[in-house]
Amino acid sequence: MASAPDEFRVEQVQFLFRHGDRAALKWEVYKTDPYDDIYRDIGYGQLTKIGMRRMYRLGQMLRKRYADFLGADPETGEFYARSTESERTRVSLQLVLAGLIPPRQKTRWHDELDWVPMPVHYVHHSTDILMTVVQEANYRKLLREVFESADFRKQFDKYKDFYARYTEATHMTCRRPLSPILITSNLKCAQALGLPRPDWCSDEDFATLEEIMGKYYDSMVTTDTMKKLSTGPFLEEALKNIQRPEDGRVKMYLYSAHEFNLGCFLRAHRPTNGPMLPEFGSCIAIEKLRGKDDRVYIRILYWDGGSPAEPEQMYPLKFGDSDRTEHRLEDYLEMVRDILPDEKSKELMPKYYQKQSASDTDNSTDFAILIAGPDLLAVKNYDG
Repeated sequence: MASAPDEFRVEQVQFLFRHGDRAALKWEVYKTDPYDDIYRDIGYGQLTKIGMRRMYRLGQMLRKRYADFLGADPETGEFYARSTESERTRVSLQLVLAGLIPPRQKTRWHDELDWVPMPVHYVHHSTDILMTVVQEANYRKLLREVFESADFRKQFDKYKDFYARYTEATHMTCRRPLSPILITSNLKCAQALGLPRPDWCSDEDFATLEEIMGKYYDSMVTTDTMKKLSTGPFLEEALKNIQRPEDGRVKMYLYSAHEFNLGCFLRAHRPTNGPMLPEFGSCIAIEKLRGKDDRVYIRILYWDGGSPAEPEQMYPLKFGDSDRTEHRLEDYLEMVRDILPDEKSKELMPKYYQKQSASDTDNSTDFAILIAGPDLLAVKNYDG
């Protein structure tokens, strides 16, 4: 059952979640990687069986949590499910839906298959609001300026010795301060598979890599304009969903996305009790609540990906100095004013606000090269 306080009633929920555990991407594999064969067998970037189970369990958790809200026999039209173009996000979305919407008597179509097919949506990545940090050249330009600033580079002076050891162990050159984030993702993939970390990576080294990854997400929302470009388009759509007529059929919106989507959303919102990094299968829930005063309230919750032993760890996020987790819609709009796109920022995102065709893709800069340096010329878009 949804845990809204007695004075609130859930009217709509939107979920933004990271895909499940995956094998390392091909460009995350380093020359001395002991697990390259394992990643290749699974398929670079593809979901592992553990990741599949995690996403199915997420769907089950959401079904249990919102059982009263959905009712005993929800209709297909009460859900809107959307994914980025990536295979791992599309598969993750199907698994979440399978756990969320098991067949009922009138929807069961196969005696031995406990599954109901559901319509899912995705658009070309060049005009996907979930892919602005990868596809929007103006955003990448702003991020490059942050990376090249003296203040930013100064933050990494303390890692010089670590970078030297890291380069020697992996044979990957640190041409950018954030190059190690590719290895961090690799190690997290291995860890999720139950594989031990390589000898060169101690617990302290791994903590350092996660610290660097945290700085990466900090850098992605350095300015208000960067918040508006990285998180603004999705948040704008979420608010439009919230403000749709009350007789709208859709009760739940599901967005299957990537680590950077959750990372930017959380960093832009600045919760006081948020995670340092969004793990595989983690989920942000945006609840539209109706108060006893008949006002609309917003509550944002976070699920850390869970585990078989503790499958329900969704908790409300807190913002600012207040412990209150339900915010009047008008107060929330004021809270995110520095995130929502304005006319100036929309001019920097012509592919999203001038309805250009999907063929108008800008490939002028490769996002992964921007992060890790020109030694990764074979790298396609880094999307967690």
